[in-house]
Amino acid sequence: MNAYIKIMGIFRSTILQEEVSVEGHKITFYNSWSLLPYKSKATLSLDGVELVRSSKMSHLNPNEPLFSVEDVSPSIKSIEVFIIGVFSIKACIHVNGREVHRGEIDRFDAMQLRAFQE
Repeated sequence: MNAYIKIMGIFRSTILQEEVSVEGHKITFYNSWSLLPYKSKATLSLDGVELVRSSKMSHLNPNEPLFSVEDVSPSIKSIEVFIIGVFSIKACIHVNGREVHRGEIDRFDAMQLRAFQE
């Protein structure tokens, strides 16, 4: 896909929903955003129960979690969701400090990641 088409894609709504099963639980991360009109929504749910929500549009640093929740259940002590994406959002989900899901990043996302490396 050429860069022009990717850039034009930022003007339509983008939706990402990732689901993973861990320790007998279903973890769901949902993210949607659009520039016209300017709006964003992100949620993290466990077994259909929303744990946290955000309408913050900008979250640039992929090394800092968008969501970080603790003491979720007896078997899940923590969930962290990291996001990255220049033209579309990709998620990385950690449970109890272990990566359980990672979206595939493209070369534009890799440039964003390098910009935040120390």
